[in-house]
Amino acid sequence: MNPQSVLIVDDSPNDRHALRVLLGAVGIHGVREAESGDDGLRIASEWKPGVVILDARMPGMSGEEAAGHIRQEVPGARIIAFSAYVERPPAWADYFLRKDQLSEMVPLIKMVLGC
Repeated sequence: MNPQSVLIVDDSPNDRHALRVLLGAVGIHGVREAESGDDGLRIASEWKPGVVILDARMPGMSGEEAAGHIRQEVPGARIIAFSAYVERPPAWADYFLRKDQLSEMVPLIKMVLGC
């Protein structure tokens, strides 16, 4: 597993870009992106990230479905649900932020990664 790495799984290219820029600004450069749950599962299976930021609602495989598969493939990965639609922390995630809380992502990632 790559414990200091982050996989962003979100169908919005703007949200993926914003997250990558925020993480890069604080020195977190081990970041990869996926635009769907299927792509996220494939990348997670191969790369074994320490943290997965996972959009709850995506076309095709939902965040919940992807989280279940990712947990099987990368049991130690921490999953952050990141959604504009979900209002409460979902059971399938270790952490939760709404998309309007983007500014809180960096402190959360640092806490999760132990930086």
